[in-house]
Order: sequence, then C-alpha cells, then structure tokens
Amino acid sequence: MSMTFDSNNKVTITGSGLLTLTGSFDYSIADQKITFSSGDIGKTFNYSFSDSNQLIISTDQGFSLLLTKI
Repeated sequence: MSMTFDSNNKVTITGSGLLTLTGSFDYSIADQKITFSSGDIGKTFNYSFSDSNQLIISTDQGFSLLLTKI
C-alpha cells in the first residue's frame, strides 16, 4: 500500500490494506484524527508520527498501519 500526499490536501492511495480505500481523496487533519473523503464518502482514523519518517494510521479497534516516507 502507498499514500502520496500533496500540498493541496489531496492524497492518492494505491494498493490495499487497513484503510480499504483506493483512489484519490481529499484529506483533513484535526485533533489527532485524519479524514479521507470523496464526495459524501468519508473515513476517519487516528494518526501519529513515530519519528520524522513514519506515519502511523490506526483504528479505535486497535488495527494500525505504519507508513514510511521514501
């Protein structure tokens, strides 16, 4: 799975994984939550940074995805 974020609050998600999202989405960040949306469809997850090159996206049920900046 890969995620490409741009400076216009857009993200492209490819592959499959925890998020069950594929395609281009808007994203917003507030209160340690990240929301991916397209039209009236949206999914919100917890997020944190483990260090400068890793993003952790997780659910309230305890599932997590570790993304490394390349």
